[in-house]
Amino acid sequence: MTGVSPPFHFDLHLIRLSIFLISLSTELTNSELRCHEQFIYFQNNCYYFSSQRLRFSAAKSVCNNYSDVSNPCHLTSIHSDCENKFVYQRATQLWGTATYWLGALKTTTGGNFSSWLDGSQMNFTQLKAYNKHGACLQQWTKENEWDDTFCSLKKYYVCKQTALCKY
Repeated sequence: MTGVSPPFHFDLHLIRLSIFLISLSTELTNSELRCHEQFIYFQNNCYYFSSQRLRFSAAKSVCNNYSDVSNPCHLTSIHSDCENKFVYQRATQLWGTATYWLGALKTTTGGNFSSWLDGSQMNFTQLKAYNKHGACLQQWTKENEWDDTFCSLKKYYVCKQTALCKY
């Protein structure tokens, strides 16, 4: 049975070319998306990390001012461990151990956080056993945990907006 090729013949060059084309396709997709100039792209979203501390309502307004007609911008929602780590690592680089606002507000005094300001459900959480002393959600960069606090405090904040097609 010499000269007969096996039933499955893999061309190494073809495999390498396929991998290259898949990665190129991903790069092209990402490069076709756009964010506002001061925003950082991550997983089809754009994030703005503030340079100043504001009260929750003022931070919420700043984020809303970045909204486009069909693309709202809010204080950030977080839906996965990966997204939480991205925001946490970037915030730690910028602000050290400072706390910062996330986009959730309790609906009632002493209540719980159930949804984000962008309307999405809170399907991921790093919420520690909180003290129920405030209505606004913050993240501790020191511990990478979420906690409630008073909305009147001034903190850094993170805005989030869906990345849009450039064209």
